[in-house]
Amino acid sequence: MTPAGWYRDPFGDPGLLRWWDGYQWTQNTHPLGGDPQAPWDGASPAGPPPGTGEPAPQEGAEPGAGGPATRAWGDPGAGGPATQAWGDTAPPWGETGPGAPGAWPEAGPGAAPAWSETGPGAAPAWPGTGPGQAVPSAWPPPGPPAPESRNRLPLLIGGGAAVVIIITVVAVLFATNVFGGGNDKGGRSPVVATITDSQAGISYPRLGGGWRADTVTATGGLGRLGFDQGETATVMKNFQNGQPYVASAYSGVSTDTTSPSMEVKAKALFVALEPSAYPAHTHQILSSAAQSVGGHQGWLLKLRLTFPQAKSQGWNFRAETAAIMMVDRGNGQAPAEFYVSIPDSHKHQGDLDLLLTSLKVS
Repeated sequence: MTPAGWYRDPFGDPGLLRWWDGYQWTQNTHPLGGDPQAPWDGASPAGPPPGTGEPAPQEGAEPGAGGPATRAWGDPGAGGPATQAWGDTAPPWGETGPGAPGAWPEAGPGAAPAWSETGPGAAPAWPGTGPGQAVPSAWPPPGPPAPESRNRLPLLIGGGAAVVIIITVVAVLFATNVFGGGNDKGGRSPVVATITDSQAGISYPRLGGGWRADTVTATGGLGRLGFDQGETATVMKNFQNGQPYVASAYSGVSTDTTSPSMEVKAKALFVALEPSAYPAHTHQILSSAAQSVGGHQGWLLKLRLTFPQAKSQGWNFRAETAAIMMVDRGNGQAPAEFYVSIPDSHKHQGDLDLLLTSLKVS
């Protein structure tokens, strides 16, 4: 901050000096070339204006020093303008003691004060200091600079990019069924428990999300084929005569005692299931191969069934994938059998692989 003192009038009158009290321009003026005295406003003068002659020494100034005197840290109550005593509130331009950094440098006779501060509140350097030199007609009083404008465009762009990233991550999580549920065709139903078939010696997941346990009677169609328990999920409530159409999974012990191999047993079981388990259809074998289950020999038969009349009948499914797994239990026992069939309208198509890959030998 510029120290108090007489300076050329910044408001356009070249014949006047005006008093700067260290904070603002005052109403005190004096003709140029006179012998101005500091007005009694409690501020310490910073010396006569440049170009008006040799300044008179002040209390605390070094004898013989030229230019305006620096602020004196004298004893309060001394004659002349009040000076600030050591320990009082520091002067507004940041001094903290005699000789502290920030004291204003002295200038020689007739030289302009060596102002170099450009921070808030600093007085600008006057371009004219000698007689006859022009003074700016409307020099603004010292004060804090205008607030720096901030460009918010990078923030907006950065915020927009963050929103895009968040939306993308959430979409990926839903697509991979991380949150569970939903209608994702590749998703899987939640596993809520384990079904253990003690007669067949195998276990597999008890599914939630629409799946329900199903009781199998020994004299029913499934019971006569060796199945004893399972689970189903409805895909169409009113399929025929008020009966639902379902996805299904059943387990049991094979009743086939004539087929020489597990592959033949698997194919024979499917042929036995076709008339009662499915409406009219065509089928294609997708795979038929040996597959180990928990260290036991097994055979997996997988087929694709297509229903040509489904559209005309108004069914919500057009095709279905079925799989039969036969598992050798050893010791001359009949193999365990596991049957899974999933229509294409079932909302969790991943359930077929989930059930097959989770099958264990008890």
